[in-house]
Amino acid sequence: MSRAYSQSKLKFPQYYKHHIYPETGGILPWGYTENGDELYWLTEGSPGEWKVVVYESRVSEHYIYSLSMTDFLYQIITKKLACDAFPDDFPNDVATFISVNVD
Repeated sequence: MSRAYSQSKLKFPQYYKHHIYPETGGILPWGYTENGDELYWLTEGSPGEWKVVVYESRVSEHYIYSLSMTDFLYQIITKKLACDAFPDDFPNDVATFISVNVD
């Protein structure tokens, strides 16, 4: 994700304004959606202060949330927060968890 963001930033610096971690205040990827939306930490301040940045798939539109990753995920899953990058029906009413083997 960082490499793809770097390439987009080189081609379209007017749209991709964030630096990339480990640069000060750079974005650090931590997840993505099935639709290709990208989830980053904005590494400003101490790790407990990092905000969530969501880049919408296939466009440079992004959203910044002053929430920790866990608060962001909790609020999305419980529908207390709607992210404009995500589909209107996300998440659906039935949660499904898939176990991943990380040997």
